[in-house]
Amino acid sequence: MTAYVVPISPISRQSVSVSLGQQSCQVTIDARPDLGVFVSVWVGTVPVVLSSLARDRVGLVRYAYTGFVGELKFMDTQGTDDPDFTGFGDRWILVYDDAAVLA
Repeated sequence: MTAYVVPISPISRQSVSVSLGQQSCQVTIDARPDLGVFVSVWVGTVPVVLSSLARDRVGLVRYAYTGFVGELKFMDTQGTDDPDFTGFGDRWILVYDDAAVLA
């Protein structure tokens, strides 16, 4: 198992290009007041998941049929609260696990 922390900043809207499990990925994060944090993931130009609601320690991709290798999830380093962009990269980290088994 290899866990990798995806670098994110404490801003409400951002896009990160990153290699995850030998996949060229684009991860976009959109934090909406009173609604939550939504994440979209593309491998190359293929959307894997669009506007998945982020919860603490809950996978964002979840399904094997997407073809995505591994899983992405937010983790609260100080408890079990759902992510808030003001603590991105510090309190809330975005973690990729290449050994995660999807349903």
